[in-house]
Amino acid sequence: NGEALPPEAMAIIAGLPADGHTTGNISLRNQLGMPPERYVDAGAVLKDLGLVVAGRGRGGSLALTLAGQQLRASLDGKSTGDPAQATSADPLEAAVPKAEGRDRDDAAWQSTPVPAPASGTALTQQELESRLWAAANSLRGPVDPSDFKAYIFPLLFFKRICDAWDEEFEQAANDYDDLLDDEIEADYHRFVVPEGCHWDDLRRLADNVGVGLQRMLQRIEQANPETLAGVFGDVQWGNKDKLPETALLNLIDAFGSLDLSPSRVGNDVLGAAYEYLLKQFADSSGAKAGEFFTPRAVVRLLTRSLDPRPTDSDYDPACWSGGMLVEAGNEVIEAGGSLRQMRFYAQEVNLTTAAIARMNLYLHDIEDAK
Repeated sequence: NGEALPPEAMAIIAGLPADGHTTGNISLRNQLGMPPERYVDAGAVLKDLGLVVAGRGRGGSLALTLAGQQLRASLDGKSTGDPAQATSADPLEAAVPKAEGRDRDDAAWQSTPVPAPASGTALTQQELESRLWAAANSLRGPVDPSDFKAYIFPLLFFKRICDAWDEEFEQAANDYDDLLDDEIEADYHRFVVPEGCHWDDLRRLADNVGVGLQRMLQRIEQANPETLAGVFGDVQWGNKDKLPETALLNLIDAFGSLDLSPSRVGNDVLGAAYEYLLKQFADSSGAKAGEFFTPRAVVRLLTRSLDPRPTDSDYDPACWSGGMLVEAGNEVIEAGGSLRQMRFYAQEVNLTTAAIARMNLYLHDIEDAK
């Protein structure tokens, strides 16, 4: 009975093809203007009821089952047994009730206190920085500000990996349609996201969320040993004394409303936002800031004096958050060069800071640093 379903679930039913073909999660979610966490929850309800099934790619798409097609037909104003019935002009409008005096896209499912940009549009630098800082501030109170970076950066990187994975899957599905198999799909992905380790899986956890998150991050590292081993640091996500579960859930909710797919947030924008957070965390950390952050002006002065070239091998023996290597790469690119022949090497004694540096380098497209 469609009337018993929440409006988000009804919107998904109405938005999927009536013939049972799959639709990518990203395109459908953008079409509906629905926040990611509401979309995930509504999709889970529909799967439990047997109205939709996940398409290829571990939930990268959805398709109506026969029962779902019958419900969709009723939304179109016709039953499967009587094709002569009239078809409504817009089944999606019929499926999703409008809030009083507001359009459907502005309805109550817009839950985040920080306004989201229009669906399908790129996030501006200012919007992204504002929303990331709001996410960090969700930890204020139970977590010491000097520890924000240990929690924010791994979740930011995890969310980016998953949103990029979704976009990569959708591109593969668009290119190959029914011919897509696991071998072909693997060529599209920058990183492996194991079954049960996607951001959507994190959203479904109800108990011991920190322990579940730690397991997911460890499995992602294990699935990408040459690129991501140890990249998420040594934070004990299941330690509820240091990170109460309510604080973790608030942080997950804050990130859940952000679409960090590459088409929405380019590497340059995300990399700059990462550096913005580093500075904000340094300002909040006082004396401890020197352990992981060097002011940008100092980094630029030192890097320019070294005059990096496209064929250089750059080494930083105490790299902190990796800013010197990032700036060396930026200098080469700004001079019209390429990073293809450059080699980056670094060491850092603090494991958390080393993880922050590796994530920083990846977000600036420096993938082969050692």
